[in-house]
Amino acid sequence: MKIKKSWKLILLSFLIVAPLVQAGEEQIIKEGVAIRMPRQYQRSLLAIDPVEALMAAGQWKAPKPGDSLSLSNSETAKWDAVSADANVWFTGPAVSDGYVYARVRSDKERVMILNGLGDVYVFVNGELRMGGKYAVKDTYESWEPHFDYGQVPVLFKKGDNHFLFRCTRGRLKAVLREPAAPVLLNEKDVTAPDLLAGGPVLVGKGFVKAGGKRIEGTDLACFFLRPRADSGVACVGVVAGTGVQGMRLTNTRPYLSAGYALPDMIVFNADVGKGGGRGTKLAGFFGLDWGIESGEFISE
Repeated sequence: MKIKKSWKLILLSFLIVAPLVQAGEEQIIKEGVAIRMPRQYQRSLLAIDPVEALMAAGQWKAPKPGDSLSLSNSETAKWDAVSADANVWFTGPAVSDGYVYARVRSDKERVMILNGLGDVYVFVNGELRMGGKYAVKDTYESWEPHFDYGQVPVLFKKGDNHFLFRCTRGRLKAVLREPAAPVLLNEKDVTAPDLLAGGPVLVGKGFVKAGGKRIEGTDLACFFLRPRADSGVACVGVVAGTGVQGMRLTNTRPYLSAGYALPDMIVFNADVGKGGGRGTKLAGFFGLDWGIESGEFISE
């Protein structure tokens, strides 16, 4: 491998490890109330959302069918009763751009696992939790990525528990499961370090390994290409990070924009924004055999 000591670049692959859920008691939310938000046709740095405004001000109260909500344009919207269909999916205008509220009772305080499908996010007893925005169906073709991997632990209180789902995808399903054990692993969202088949690059929590070179840190971002095993012409683009900071850093680069120039592989940290070649830990091009030793790379 030809390495010149001058540039700094980061090559990372961040694999996320989450809890694997095995179902105990299962409960599916089938009834609720929903409200449609006014659609905005222009971009804004500030989101205009009257429901979130009430939440932030501590003034939000659980809605009932027929309750009205004042909107930012001096109009009002109404909460309506909604029911899930035969396949326990909520659909309709409010689920396309609005909120669905549901109340779930519990006879004791306990932890449940929420699998939200189709929601952008959800407030559970006032606490914000991730949704499953792209999981909008029950079955997938063999070639499709499975987006139904969200398994979110939520703390139930004894009595009423409040779920407020933000929806924009036109469908919503919410499944609650009792965890089978105190500690579980989510096999649908494995984040343990992984090696691309036949490749010389390994990215894990806190490090990137490229051939014989190891770069350490939890703030590294990484982009690289590898040949697709089942194709003679196609490649796989990898966007990775060695930690939360590294993954956030990948969002600062428009790597999906046409014409944005990148080498075959680059590893960098936040210092790259200071210019002068700073922050680039490793960068370069693989050889004709897709090897590192046969390629040309520079590193700090």
